[in-house]
Amino acid sequence: MSDENIGKCFKFYDLPTEIRDIIYTYFKLIRDTKTQLAIRNVCSEWRHLINDIIVYNNNNAIILIHKLKKDGFKTLFADGLLKRQMVFEPYSKFKYVEYNENRKLIKIIENFPPYEIIMHEKKEFRIHTKKTNILSGETTFEISNKFQCMNQLNPINEDYTPLLNHPHQELIGGPMCSIS
Repeated sequence: MSDENIGKCFKFYDLPTEIRDIIYTYFKLIRDTKTQLAIRNVCSEWRHLINDIIVYNNNNAIILIHKLKKDGFKTLFADGLLKRQMVFEPYSKFKYVEYNENRKLIKIIENFPPYEIIMHEKKEFRIHTKKTNILSGETTFEISNKFQCMNQLNPINEDYTPLLNHPHQELIGGPMCSIS
């Protein structure tokens, strides 16, 4: 090795296309979640190649798909519907929503930097709200007195999966609730 090559960075994309295709084919065959995460940590180029971490059961069937991005993540059920999502915003703000197996919104967490975190959780047809001030350590609890729909509180509307497919939902302009 000559002195001029010392310290130069080798890039994955410098490899011939055929070799990259072989490596990428093996990436797709990996079923172990820890190995998938380890491959992502090799370099930034490999991190871009593996944006989805797929969780398999013992029969090699897909259970969950984790879609990782710079501004957040999504976890999808095997059928492609949303299980949970977190969105990171400027100044350390984040929004988190979680759905149950029946595809109903059950938890919303929002932080309002620098000190306040609000969590809404659906329990037995009522919404339990917990507000925490990190600076003072003060926590307040509130339980709604009436039946409410969690979708009205959903801060992330981009990937909303409607519980009721209304033919004019785009005219209504927001998430809908179905009361049974």
